[in-house]
Amino acid sequence: MFYVSTCNSIDSNIKTTESKLCYFRREVNALQQKLRGWSFVLKLPYLSQNRVVREKMNLKKRHLDDISILELDGMLTLGAESTVAEAFKELHDLERKKIILDMLKVKYIDSIGIGQIASGYKKIKENGGQLVLVRVNERILSLLEMTGLKDVLPIYPDVEHAIDIL
Repeated sequence: MFYVSTCNSIDSNIKTTESKLCYFRREVNALQQKLRGWSFVLKLPYLSQNRVVREKMNLKKRHLDDISILELDGMLTLGAESTVAEAFKELHDLERKKIILDMLKVKYIDSIGIGQIASGYKKIKENGGQLVLVRVNERILSLLEMTGLKDVLPIYPDVEHAIDIL
C-alpha cells in the first residue's frame, strides 16, 4: 500500500513539475516574442579575435542659412561620442543655434551615445538654441522611447520637415 501511494505521489509531483515546465516554456517563448528586434539593447560592439572592434563615427556638417545639419554615419558608442561632442562645441563656438541631427545612417547607439545626444540637447537649449533629430530608425526610436527622450527631443521624419519647423 505504501508503495502505491508513494508512486501516486511521485506521479503527481512529476505532473506538477511538467506543468510548471510547460508554463515556464510558454512564458519564455512569449517573452522572446516581445523582445524580438530588441537585441540592440544587449548587443556589444563587434568582437573579432577577442578584441573589440569599434566602427568609426563619420560626421558631415552642412549649413543652410542659420540652420546647421549634422549627418551621422556609423555607430554612436563609447569612443565615437567625442566626435559628436566636438561638433556640438564647434557649433556653439560659431553661435549656431538651430541644429538638425540626421540619424539616417546611425547603425547602433549605446548608452554613451544616448547620453551625448541628451547632453548636447541640454547645452544647446540652455544657450537658446534648438536641436532636432531626423530620420531616426525604429530601433533607435524605441530606445529613445524607453529612456524618455522621445518626449523631450523633437523628432521629424526628414530634414525638409525640420527645416520648415525651425
